Amino acid sequence: MFNRKLLGTILFIPTICCAVEFNVGVLDAVDRENIDLSVFSKVGYVLPGRYILGIKSNNFLIPELPVMFHSRGLAEESAEACITPDVLAKLGLKDESIKLISYWHNGECADFSELKGVSVRNAINEGYIALGIPLAYMEYADADWVPPAFWDDGLPSLMLDYSATAYESRFKNKPIERKLSVYGTLGANWGAWRFRGDFQGGNQGGVETEDRFNWSRIYAYRALPSINSTLIIGDNYLGSDLFDSFRYSGIALNSDDRMLPPALQGYAPEVRGVAKTNLIMSLAQEPLI
Repeated sequence: MFNRKLLGTILFIPTICCAVEFNVGVLDAVDRENIDLSVFSKVGYVLPGRYILGIKSNNFLIPELPVMFHSRGLAEESAEACITPDVLAKLGLKDESIKLISYWHNGECADFSELKGVSVRNAINEGYIALGIPLAYMEYADADWVPPAFWDDGLPSLMLDYSATAYESRFKNKPIERKLSVYGTLGANWGAWRFRGDFQGGNQGGVETEDRFNWSRIYAYRALPSINSTLIIGDNYLGSDLFDSFRYSGIALNSDDRMLPPALQGYAPEVRGVAKTNLIMSLAQEPLI
């Protein structure tokens, strides 16, 4: 009988850890002995200064803009990005969320420490700063919607939009008849105001010549993003599902659903059921009734 023994060999492979150290001897500098490159051995280290970066908030990218990096602690610690109040207004945060934010560096930079779950990551090598903000702090998030903070009034300008038609008819033993008709809109943009004048006119030639031109509507309007409405002054038409439309001159304040995110435009819930007694029903979506 033979005894068989199983011999096992255990190999211990040591893991070698080493820190990154820069050799200043390769630098072509007279005072290279006083140059300290040890801070660059830290992962993600950023020097204080001004950088041109974009800001990505929950996959919504704010185009490139100057971003300052300041040190908040010891000199060997990496500098932190300074999110200014102007940039903060473009993130789409709720008013109550903004009130919880404190500021550092003489009130120039936002401190998100009071908003639990908010993260700030420096992705300078990718050209942006990544902000992770829970949706509970956001006013609304929609990839197909541009927040009002990015809206602007545009440049002062003049515009002319018109359409013209003309024809000529010839018949034997009859005078030549010519007809010209034109209509369109003449306008100007100044700041948030839009001035418009709708016109129509024409010319008819034949046995008798007739010229006509008139302004069919003159008005001015501007957007009021804070209340999702449009203010109109001048000639206007009443639009209603209950009454016939008619023209009037005055002032109108109309809600404009185009200022809302796409998911909130034209929302009308459908309620079905049978009430056996008198009741009062309220439909609510979050805090809105």
